[in-house]
Amino acid sequence: MTTFSDCDLFTLHIPPQPKKNSGTCEVEIQTSPILASDSGTQTIIAVESGTQTTTEFSVGTSSEDQKSDDNDFPNLNPFLDIVSNKMESEILHNCSSTVFKNYPESSSVGFGMVTQKETAEEYQILPIPTAALGLQCTGVGWNASGSLLIATFGRSDISGWCSHGGVLAGWSLFRRDFDPSAQPEVLLEHSSCLMSLACHPETPYLCAAGSYNGEVLVVDMSSSETIETRLVSQIDDYFHREPVRSLKWVWDAEENEYVVASASSDGKVLWWRPRHQLKFPIRGSKLSLQRQSDGLRGLGLLNSAVHGATSITFTYANGKPEMSSTMVVGSEAGAVFALQPSLPAFSSKDLDSIWDDDARKLLRCVDNETSRETVRSHVERWAKLNNQPGKISPETLFRSKPDPDLLFNAGASGRTRFEPHAGPVLSVDASPFHRNLFASAGADGVVKISTSLQARPLLCLDPNAGHQQDGGLGGVLHGVSWSKTRPLVLGVGSALGHYSIFDLGKSASLPMAQIDKGGSRSSPVFCSSFNHKIRSFLALGREDGSVTVYRLSSAVTDASPNEADALHALVSNLSGSADETN
Repeated sequence: MTTFSDCDLFTLHIPPQPKKNSGTCEVEIQTSPILASDSGTQTIIAVESGTQTTTEFSVGTSSEDQKSDDNDFPNLNPFLDIVSNKMESEILHNCSSTVFKNYPESSSVGFGMVTQKETAEEYQILPIPTAALGLQCTGVGWNASGSLLIATFGRSDISGWCSHGGVLAGWSLFRRDFDPSAQPEVLLEHSSCLMSLACHPETPYLCAAGSYNGEVLVVDMSSSETIETRLVSQIDDYFHREPVRSLKWVWDAEENEYVVASASSDGKVLWWRPRHQLKFPIRGSKLSLQRQSDGLRGLGLLNSAVHGATSITFTYANGKPEMSSTMVVGSEAGAVFALQPSLPAFSSKDLDSIWDDDARKLLRCVDNETSRETVRSHVERWAKLNNQPGKISPETLFRSKPDPDLLFNAGASGRTRFEPHAGPVLSVDASPFHRNLFASAGADGVVKISTSLQARPLLCLDPNAGHQQDGGLGGVLHGVSWSKTRPLVLGVGSALGHYSIFDLGKSASLPMAQIDKGGSRSSPVFCSSFNHKIRSFLALGREDGSVTVYRLSSAVTDASPNEADALHALVSNLSGSADETN
């Protein structure tokens, strides 16, 4: 047992230290004299003035004098009291009246083609960047604010591996200090040709570009001093290995963000989420033809045929393209696909416990239950054999190398085909004013206006009518694009050098205007873009690398009050006619 007792310890004494006298000194400083002054301003004379149609009032007339002059019209106020209520009711009635709904709008542009001077004038010819000399302009677009014009440069006549460099350039056309002879403000060089461009719909400093080698790039232009490639995808059997021919930003309502859709000559359409750093696609589709049962000519191909994609577009839903919208794809063989990439219900048991959220969503995009179970068992078996720690991630899924035909078949069950072109489809674009309408253009020199609800086109346009073609091969069409402000207007470029603008409300056989660069053999138009913010501007990119901006007249840009209704009525009437023909 422990006991405690008291004891005395030694005493520690610390003597006090005397205070030392602190040394002091006086210092004076003075800043330079500060000059201050107060000033005030005041008008010398305050003046009120008034005007009247019948009586002149001099400056400085008093309010009493004005009141006395009102007595010259003693019957005016009683008259207004009687008629004002009736006049106001008639004005309100006219605001909701439909008496002039179907009355044709007068316009200075009538039927037939008008001159370029009446519809468009050349606003700016942009100099070809030094790094892009010898390259073609492969894409043009306006950023989200409509103030920056962006263009990509590459070559489309390359076979094999690309040894040329690519260029992305941007010009701020509407700056006060803009110098058209200077090099572009935005300039980015890449190791291979850039073949496609898509500007972010809401973020002005972001755009996506596709390379000849199969890369998808997201470019950050927020700093005017250093333009950098923020994200670059890999080149792999499960990604793209061929040129990325087309890109689109698409709204993902489920995740509340935009994703990038890319189409490549390898026959794959892939979706990429930028916040995943483009490390892997979140879903994909492979363009394989299946035998058609309706007997359309030119489609009797083998089931295993895979077609290279040349252009993609998404029909509009809720005012913008969405992942749930119909995706229309043009192919190198002339076929036009429509895919419904809706996500199927997913009910694989015990999946959530070993798969992370991103991998689960990726597996969910596999089109049918049998394929999903095959991919799932393959990935889980590979992860177990290779002792992969933690949950299965998308990186684990792609490292396990499942069958690409099973992984990239999203939308295969809802795939449809339209009447094909007689050559490669080089451009497709969906109307922003109709949820089912789109246009396609190709090497056969024909623009087809189609709806996703039927196989045969509603209209076929010939922009090369009246133009001489060399050997029948000069009428190749590129860059079909719907106007962002006129529901009935679309434009398309030709290899003959002209750009045709059609107004479907006036004529489906003749363009309302054609823009020529000049000369008997002007350079082919490869791409085009209507400005969605500043509606009077149109940009054209050509084979010789030149980029030209045109200012459009009000006849091309100003829509009539009921033009959107007229477009729906036109589609409805033409759809009925096509059904009767079939």
